[in-house]
Amino acid sequence: MLTAKGMATRGRIVEAAAAEIRERGIAAVTLDDVGRRSGTGKSQLFHYFPDGKEQLLFAVAEREAERVLEDQEPQLGQLDSWAAWDDWRDVVVEKYRRQGVTCPLGVLITEPRPR
Repeated sequence: MLTAKGMATRGRIVEAAAAEIRERGIAAVTLDDVGRRSGTGKSQLFHYFPDGKEQLLFAVAEREAERVLEDQEPQLGQLDSWAAWDDWRDVVVEKYRRQGVTCPLGVLITEPRPR
């Protein structure tokens, strides 16, 4: 069980990794890059992600999926009429139109994973 401080540190690492991956792609990002961006050392990275980069990538994918769903609320939770579906669609289309080609999950699924 993580303390509040531990959860904050782990979250900072995941957010830093997500930002690095969105900007540079999975293959280009190293744990050193994530550590630099998150203000953590390798010992902290391996404390929270003992299996290394692959475990961190799973945490990033989970966070990015949560972000995609959060972006669609509250409309997603209120799809009880055709008008509500239309509103949800309009919000999602506008969000991704403003966001451009960078989808939080896109870079995780279109780029080969490092081995």
